[in-house]
Amino acid sequence: MKTRMERAFYISDPADLKYFHNSRFDRIYFGNEFCEFLLPTEEQLEKTLEFAGRAGAGFTLVTPPCSERCIEKCERLIEALPESAEVVFNDWGLLQAIRAAGKIPVHGRLLCKAKKDPRLGFKGEPFSDYFMENNLQSEYLELLSALGAGRAELDNVFQGLRLDSDFKMKYSLYYPHVCCAATRKCYFANMAEGNFKFRTIDDCPVSCSGENIAIHNLGAEIFMQGNAQYYANDRMTVGSADGLIDRLVYMPVFPNHNFTRGEPLFLDWNRLFEVKEQSELWGDEPDETLAGMVAEALKSASGGIRNVLDIGCGEGRHSELFADLDYYGIDIASKALERAGENKAGKFICGDILDLNGYDGFFDMAVDYGCLHSIPPWRRREYFEAAGRIIKPGGILILCAWTGKESPLPAFYVEGQIPEWSVSAGDIEKAAEGLFDCVEKKAERRTRLSMMFAAMKRK
Repeated sequence: MKTRMERAFYISDPADLKYFHNSRFDRIYFGNEFCEFLLPTEEQLEKTLEFAGRAGAGFTLVTPPCSERCIEKCERLIEALPESAEVVFNDWGLLQAIRAAGKIPVHGRLLCKAKKDPRLGFKGEPFSDYFMENNLQSEYLELLSALGAGRAELDNVFQGLRLDSDFKMKYSLYYPHVCCAATRKCYFANMAEGNFKFRTIDDCPVSCSGENIAIHNLGAEIFMQGNAQYYANDRMTVGSADGLIDRLVYMPVFPNHNFTRGEPLFLDWNRLFEVKEQSELWGDEPDETLAGMVAEALKSASGGIRNVLDIGCGEGRHSELFADLDYYGIDIASKALERAGENKAGKFICGDILDLNGYDGFFDMAVDYGCLHSIPPWRRREYFEAAGRIIKPGGILILCAWTGKESPLPAFYVEGQIPEWSVSAGDIEKAAEGLFDCVEKKAERRTRLSMMFAAMKRK
């Protein structure tokens, strides 16, 4: 039977949760495996656990090699975890604390004694099997199992790794960043103190800037961030075909920084509306260009328009444009809909437009002011299929979205956290092919980006 591949997401700074949005990960790894001074605070851990709960994701705390003081801090963090949480240990001195707290221990990748030279297999050149050897073999694995650790973490080294297929150990593979060196004699901390003969850091004098410094390119290019050096390997050279690796751990950035200190976290749309009101973000008045297009559509509709769905309605900013219609709004932010229900007339649905059921062929018109560009490009066809399902043949869809070249990378982050992607007229027409015809489109400059307005007719 084929092993299901679990997909995990690993960060060291809560601000990097912005990379999680609109992605399909089963688990969040959070913490730091290199520097004890960059471990999360208890407040950061609490907020990230809350995010994981809302996302329906499992949780793994990552810990570094520890001083005595660090072990005490890790113990407090471990105690705050739910029973189902895992803890990655990179210091044997922490294992007993993990077991005593009833959490699930995971053998860290810094304890995997593999050869991580960036020249080995960089260009696919042949090498001896010796370079694939590591310490994760039968006797060592028996020890791990006896100590309650049934999972070990691996780096995606260029030359691959030889794994013991006879022993029932589960493996996680980290990618694309491979840590090839880490030290307690941190370059940045020593330079900040003027220590040109580097010493072990017992009390970090700086908040690490997270700066990446290119070291050299003998083989793969090596970078240094904080007290760790790493290179990138985009190829899956440690194979998963044998079924031993059942979890991939993705790092959107190298996880050795932590800038977020006591700052508010806007992690998702609902949290955003919990801490800010629509008036602070976009204002309360309807967009004038959208208002003009709606008025023209209502005037020219041959069969008459009796109802409308406002996709991504927020607090109902545009509801007044449809005062004479049966107005419906849908949004994923329950807090926004709570305010809309208190202040606006209409029927409000808390949910995702991609999953809306029970309204097939129901709406004469739908408007979308900013929802499409919050959906990643690879799901745009799903969006138009959903819109096509709920809008009657001949019905109207009016879209407003950031315009620009299509890219898998976001063009903008709302409050630095929530991603939005740019679209083009060509992107929309391609995604809507066979479902909608574009009857009008135009672009207007808004702040540093332009917004495209498009009117489309359901086939």
